[in-house]
Amino acid sequence: MMLIRIAAMVSDDNKSCFAKTGTFAAYLDIDARNAKAYISDLIADGHISVLDRTHPDGLQRESRFFMHGPWDAFGGTGVPFAEIELPKSSKPLDPTPPIEVTPETRAELRRRYNEYAEEFGNFPDGTPRCRWRLGCRAHSIVCWYGVGNEVIHDGRRARVISITDVGPRNKPIPEQVTLTYLDEEGGTSKGVLVEDLLEPTEVPQPNPSEPQNPSSERGGDFTTPGVTKSPSHGVVKSPPHGGTESPPHESSSEPKVESSSSSGEEEDEMPSAKKNHRGVRPVDLIQALTDATDDEATDLWALLRPQVKTSPGGLIRHMAQNGDLDYRLGEIRRERAPQPRTGGPQGRRITHTGPSCSLHSASAPCQACRIDLNAGGPEADEIRQMYLSLGSNAAELRPDLAAHPAITTLVGSH
Repeated sequence: MMLIRIAAMVSDDNKSCFAKTGTFAAYLDIDARNAKAYISDLIADGHISVLDRTHPDGLQRESRFFMHGPWDAFGGTGVPFAEIELPKSSKPLDPTPPIEVTPETRAELRRRYNEYAEEFGNFPDGTPRCRWRLGCRAHSIVCWYGVGNEVIHDGRRARVISITDVGPRNKPIPEQVTLTYLDEEGGTSKGVLVEDLLEPTEVPQPNPSEPQNPSSERGGDFTTPGVTKSPSHGVVKSPPHGGTESPPHESSSEPKVESSSSSGEEEDEMPSAKKNHRGVRPVDLIQALTDATDDEATDLWALLRPQVKTSPGGLIRHMAQNGDLDYRLGEIRRERAPQPRTGGPQGRRITHTGPSCSLHSASAPCQACRIDLNAGGPEADEIRQMYLSLGSNAAELRPDLAAHPAITTLVGSH
């Protein structure tokens, strides 16, 4: 019932819809707890992915539900869903053939999912406002330690079979995974912290004779956020990913999106990262991308660590690309340096050069600002107020917004 209800609500172009759990509960005339359980089951089976979204004040807004199917190679797996058993009197349906999935197809899916997760940018503290729910197919595609992906734990190759950030009595906990080891010794391990995992140094090839989880075909080839990945990747501030522990699933998929934007935690197009730093410690990666000393890199990683929602390496590389990594390193050095006398030339504070967005902690042009202005509502009002607060230098400080119709109308009225 729940899958049929979601299918009736999704749009034809991107196979997604915006709704709250209570909306589905009302449609189906069921308890909200049952609706939440049904949605969790659909996520676990790979039929849907859920992008949790928040308002600028941190309150929950409608989540975005994506249906998976042939239009996106069943979430990058190419494996069709099990056929529905029909009554004997019904005409049998044509079987759904498997779909060949190339590395390019998977990379495109990751780009799309990251783009969806970047719709609203980040909170001032760097936390993404949109975040893929743990265990869903989209999260596994953009996040290297998502369900079904291969990781390295204590020098052993293992597969993630579940992931959660909720403990007893629904209390938030650090992200933990359950692993099944792929070496001869085998075995499983529960409650493994994500920070104790490493990405594989090469992309594992799936064994055709073994049932593949949607993300198992990608192994360590994908990082994300938001988060989520984001972060992109990846988002919801509380609870972050939406709650219960997610078992492995067989397939899923993702809608198509027209425009292309790089994820906040993607790993491509970083000149310094082209040589693939997968498997290295975050502190080592910081030193590879900056001139930080051991102590400075350790302090910088401690500062960035709370912001990681999907891939530590992806976040670090993204920050290096847009200059934030060097800026944060500069802040640490200024804190350590002796305080200069006020008024002297050494007392000048180093600041960013070039326009930047204070609302989304991003350099201009800010895509999230344009999206919010186009959508209207409270988010657009917040951007207008921010622009007005810049005073006579607004056009110079935010040239990306100065020509937007919503801003030109606002300036004309003032």
